[in-house]
Amino acid sequence: MKFYLTGFMGVGKTTIGREVSDQLQLPFVDLDSHIEQSENDTISNIFETKGEEHFRQLEKKYLLQLSKTPKQEVIALGGGTMCYNNLHLNLTTTGLVTFLDKDWEDIKNGLNDLSNRPLIKKYNETELETLYYQRRRFYAYSQLTVPINTGFSPKKVVNLLKLLTNR
Repeated sequence: MKFYLTGFMGVGKTTIGREVSDQLQLPFVDLDSHIEQSENDTISNIFETKGEEHFRQLEKKYLLQLSKTPKQEVIALGGGTMCYNNLHLNLTTTGLVTFLDKDWEDIKNGLNDLSNRPLIKKYNETELETLYYQRRRFYAYSQLTVPINTGFSPKKVVNLLKLLTNR
C-alpha cells in the first residue's frame, strides 16, 4: 500500500513523511525531489523555463509510475499534486491519502521560509491565500485528515495509519 501525504506548501509533508516512513519502516519518496532527480533539474527552473503546465505533466508522469509499483512506501506529494490532472482520483484508489491540515494563519507566518518555492515567487500573499482555499476542496478527497496544530506529532499519524491498515 502507498501512504500519500498531501497538504498546502509549508505544512511539513517532507519532514513528517520522513518520520512516518522511519516509524513504519517503509521507504520514503518526496515527489518533488524524485522529479528533480529524474529530470536532472530543479522544480524552480522547470517552472521558470518550461512553465507550470509542463511541471504538472511531469508530476503526473512520475506519480503514475510510482503509484503502479507494488512497493509499499510513504510518498510526500507536492502541494498541488491532488489538484491537477484528476490525480486525486488516482491517489485515493492506489493508496491511503492523508491530508496534513494546517491553518492559513500558521502557513502565512512561515511564508518567508518558503521563498525558494515557485508559487511564492509568482503570487502575493492574498493570491496564495486564495490558492490555499481553492486547493482545500481537493485535499478533502483524502481518506484521513490530520490537523497540524500544537497537539500534533508524527507518531499520531503513524498510529492512525496502523489502525486503518491493520499493520
